[in-house]
Amino acid sequence: MGKSDKKSADKGKASGWPDWARDLPIRVGLVGLVFAGSMGAIGYRLAEFAARDQQAPPSFNPAELVEAEAPRRREITDRNGIVLASNLRTFELYFDTRLQKDPHDRAEAARAIAALFPQLQTKALIAKFSRDATVPVIRQLSPRQVQAAHDLGFPGLYASPRSDRIYPIGRDVAHLLGYTDIDGKGQAGLEAALDGDLAKGGAEALVTSIDLRVQRAVRQGLAQGIKRMHAKGGNAILMDVHSGEIASMVSLPDYDPANRPKPPMNSEEAEISPLFNRAITGRYELGSVFKIFTWALALEQGIAAPEDILPAPKAFVAGGYRIGDDHPIRHEVSVAQAFAKSSNIVAAKFALTAGRQAQYDLFEALGLHRETPIELIEARGKLPLWSDPWTDAVTASTSYGHGVAPTPLHVAAAVASIINGGTRVEPTLLRRNKAEEPGERVISESSSRAMRAMMRLVVTDGTGRRADVPGYEIGGKTGTADKPNPQGGYYRDRVMASFVAGFPMSNPRYVLLVTLDEPEERSAAKPRRSAGLTAAPVAGAIIGQIAPLLGLAPVRESYATSEIAQ
Repeated sequence: MGKSDKKSADKGKASGWPDWARDLPIRVGLVGLVFAGSMGAIGYRLAEFAARDQQAPPSFNPAELVEAEAPRRREITDRNGIVLASNLRTFELYFDTRLQKDPHDRAEAARAIAALFPQLQTKALIAKFSRDATVPVIRQLSPRQVQAAHDLGFPGLYASPRSDRIYPIGRDVAHLLGYTDIDGKGQAGLEAALDGDLAKGGAEALVTSIDLRVQRAVRQGLAQGIKRMHAKGGNAILMDVHSGEIASMVSLPDYDPANRPKPPMNSEEAEISPLFNRAITGRYELGSVFKIFTWALALEQGIAAPEDILPAPKAFVAGGYRIGDDHPIRHEVSVAQAFAKSSNIVAAKFALTAGRQAQYDLFEALGLHRETPIELIEARGKLPLWSDPWTDAVTASTSYGHGVAPTPLHVAAAVASIINGGTRVEPTLLRRNKAEEPGERVISESSSRAMRAMMRLVVTDGTGRRADVPGYEIGGKTGTADKPNPQGGYYRDRVMASFVAGFPMSNPRYVLLVTLDEPEERSAAKPRRSAGLTAAPVAGAIIGQIAPLLGLAPVRESYATSEIAQ
């Protein structure tokens, strides 16, 4: 040992420090510096996160979120207060990936979230989490589900309250209510047409004219009729003839608003899509139903009275087209009987005698030249399709419902105006709390009364006998129209079959229009397609089911067809 080393050792011994502790003060100082530096770095990172958090939503706090208010649309109810559309408080889960810088941590979060919610795909989540952003993860979560996500422990997972639109009745009123998009904006039906009013919110519900009990019965009856008649679809409209309130409107096929089909890609797909509302969007030739308007025109113009006797109708040519009857009448006949037997020849002669302008004016007064004011977005711009120019041939064919394609709702409203005493009525889906003032007069009361009697004769002695239900004084009119072929002309084996009914005809309360698309009654050797054998019995069966629900008790009928002569 050198002198200097010996001196150092002696010095250490003299100070009382053991050998291992000679450098302790230096070591402690170094550790302190490292610790201070680490704490400084952590503090800096915390400050950075805190600054960033000012721009990001806070983590989940169940108590705060349950109390938070999300925008809520007004509820929609039927006329009796049954909720048709409401709001459900749910939550949407988000992930702020900026709080998870490490890609491995993000992937771990994606796997954990996908495991918690099996409807999510792990690969898709990993891809979504790869960018620095606030990423929406999943919607319509309950507080329990949000808590489970929060318990995963990943920074950046948070939930936001939302109000989702729900339709507890499902298919039964799908076409009427429509639906909203993911942001709560109305996209179809009432939801779209009255979006601004519904979006204002408030405790007061929007009350519709629909009677849910009746709606379900009509839908069931129509569905059974479509199946029984092997039709591809159909629609039914039940309307108060005085107020215009729609008690029921059904279009089949329909859809579940909670699981909607994809929108159609073209016009051909549109007309067979379950989203298509045949009652207010479909425009069809409805055939002899239009004779109601032609006979009313003849009465108003003084051309004929119900009891007048006509010679056996003979085919003739109008505007280059031959007018004939499917079932020729080979004997003289009264005006009322010609209506009950649905003579095209008599209809055409009445229309040509009255003239095209008088015919046009009546259609105008009945609302058949404009869109209906119904509160459905799909009805906007849906005007009946008319032939142009309005030649004698058009006047003749229109008299029995060919060459003109209205929506079923146009026809239901026009018939209501004919049988309610002769005043124009406008259809609505909203309940009216007070009696409406009568609309403009379209035909006289006497003509209206005569039309009711002749429509009753159709059911007792004419083409609509299969629609009769004892005790309810049903009157109506059949209509069978060949379907247009997109390639030109008409199909020979495809029809639209309709029956429009008023009841009770001694004091009309309701109009029911039933339309079947390509029906076939197959009890005979060959399929039969006429409305009298297809649409009429379906309408009668529906009326038998709904009349008690409407408060109509069966009566001993006193309304005789002899009233035609009054």
